[in-house]
Amino acid sequence: MNNKDLFIRSRRRFKTKVYYDIVYEWEDDLRRCLGVELEAHRRLVWDFVSLNMVGRRRHRYAFAFEMDALRRVKRPSQRPDKHDILGIIDYFADDDNLPRFEHGCRDAALVLISSAQVLEYLREKGCCLPLEHLPLSISDRYAVTPDTKFDKEYDIAIIGRTPQHIRAWIERYRMEHPGLRVVATRADSHNRHYCYDTVTGERLCDAETRADYMQLLRRSRVVPYATPGYNGDARATNGFHQVTPRFLEILAAGARPLLHYQDNADTRFYELEKFSPSLETYEAFAAELDDALSNGADMRLHSEYLAKHYTSTRAGMLADLMKQMS
Repeated sequence: MNNKDLFIRSRRRFKTKVYYDIVYEWEDDLRRCLGVELEAHRRLVWDFVSLNMVGRRRHRYAFAFEMDALRRVKRPSQRPDKHDILGIIDYFADDDNLPRFEHGCRDAALVLISSAQVLEYLREKGCCLPLEHLPLSISDRYAVTPDTKFDKEYDIAIIGRTPQHIRAWIERYRMEHPGLRVVATRADSHNRHYCYDTVTGERLCDAETRADYMQLLRRSRVVPYATPGYNGDARATNGFHQVTPRFLEILAAGARPLLHYQDNADTRFYELEKFSPSLETYEAFAAELDDALSNGADMRLHSEYLAKHYTSTRAGMLADLMKQMS
């Protein structure tokens, strides 16, 4: 199959929340690497026009990222057909919803699962769908080399979902090490996110856009990271503990990750143990933090590792899968 047989469908004309920006980075990189077209339709087209009516006159297959595994099963007009390739980003459905997922996607040409743990689960359950692995990635625009350097201003940055016990460990460590600069993010009364000093409460910078977020990571020496489902919200993820792009973003920003994760197929795929074991005690956490603050990030390790996880590598995986569909 030629890459020209494929086009990418994007929601960028109506999904404008900042957490969709990473999806649009992936779409742009896939379009560039594969040399395919991208079509961004209005919500009306996505919601009420059957997928096999859009773009099909010029291409055999349509690829689209799906943030939610069950989204396509809610409307008959959105259910995929034999020309559709789905890239499932998040799958947190429980056993009871697996039949709904299978029924809703039963006609898809290919269902690409981002999490190796989820893919393992679906195959163990005997899922009848044409499943393959297409892991999450980080855009090539954030590529680093062994010589990449960033000016570091903050010692520790607490960003996004961080387990309460990790926050408590950071506060304990800060009390034991006067002068340590710890920052965190939160939303103001207008629901705009910003970065603040955890000691003084001083508002330091905006953390509203993806550019703000990446700049904050680049200014930070150490960032704690826990996989969803292993950071205090296990019920919300139904036992799945997927590695998210934040881990890759921390590495691309030249920061050291402090890791808290479950050993599973996904954490093994992303080789988290290369960077540290899961830190399960304060003593282990403090020792790792001592080393991180003293020695910083190993940018040779980061650059060699990230070379396997840029979106261009996923474009190659998708191209190989399409060849197998010929």
